[in-house]
Amino acid sequence: MPGLPVPRRMRYSGGMDHTPVVWVFIGLELAIGGLLAFVVWRIAYLQRAVAESLRWPTARGRVVEGTIRQSNIYLPKGGRAVLYHAILAYEYSVAGRAYRSDSFTVDGPLVFASLPQADAHLKKWPPGSELAVYYDPARPERAALSRRARRLGTLWFLVGVLAVMALGVFSLFAFSPGMFGPGRWIQL
Repeated sequence: MPGLPVPRRMRYSGGMDHTPVVWVFIGLELAIGGLLAFVVWRIAYLQRAVAESLRWPTARGRVVEGTIRQSNIYLPKGGRAVLYHAILAYEYSVAGRAYRSDSFTVDGPLVFASLPQADAHLKKWPPGSELAVYYDPARPERAALSRRARRLGTLWFLVGVLAVMALGVFSLFAFSPGMFGPGRWIQL
């Protein structure tokens, strides 16, 4: 249409074109923000699950077996870390129906950094020993031996790390010499 101004992507009063840098910073902030939002959602989910589990009734259960599953995490510089999942399988019955589970806490089996820790945990409940099982009355197949979520502390730590990263990226962007300041401005 005649008479309308042509939109400008960027206008500078000199200097180099910072367009790619701006989009890199925006992309980093969006990625960190998305990850931060997911972690906060997961924390809220686990907190609701713990609060809900406090109302669960108990049933008598029996340990069927205890096993340790090993998983490897490969690190960037060629190293690796090993995690040991202490899986305690148990059976219980609700209203005459038998169920089997291996969830120790509300958020699943326990994970340890060393084999002796995982082994010591499983030795507390040898096969055949009886224990109290907390179960969801609406879905009795959902059960736990402890009404806690051990991963909450790790997730809160991750929130702190991501918040510091987001602040650091924003600071680098906002205070970069030549991006903003007298005689220079960016108009997207």
